[in-house]
Amino acid sequence: AAEVLPLRRNLRSDPTQGADLDAVVRELAIESRTPLEQRGWIAAPEEVMEAQERCDAGGTFLFGSYHMHKVPWRQDPLRDTPTALDTALGAGQGLWMVILSMVDPDRPILRAFWEGRPEAETRLLVS
Repeated sequence: AAEVLPLRRNLRSDPTQGADLDAVVRELAIESRTPLEQRGWIAAPEEVMEAQERCDAGGTFLFGSYHMHKVPWRQDPLRDTPTALDTALGAGQGLWMVILSMVDPDRPILRAFWEGRPEAETRLLVS
């Protein structure tokens, strides 16, 4: 990675689309101690386009997006793979979804999945 471009706007806060996106999050999210309002962050398309334009101008390409999983679940104690919500949000994006599991901050796990599909993982070399 040459650069990390932070995206700051959660599309769930958009007055015209937020309610529909909240419904998707409620439908697909797994029960967790983290409230739903703090989960399912969805990048605003115009910010992704700006990141793409910046990459194009700099001669690089947009590889993917990343997010962290921090809370272990009984059925998924490592939280190092995409959830159903991750897969739904990644579908059709044409980007790798990089997940950083910080369930154990002393042993972080970094994995990447094409469009958030658990069966479409690539190996990351981290130095």
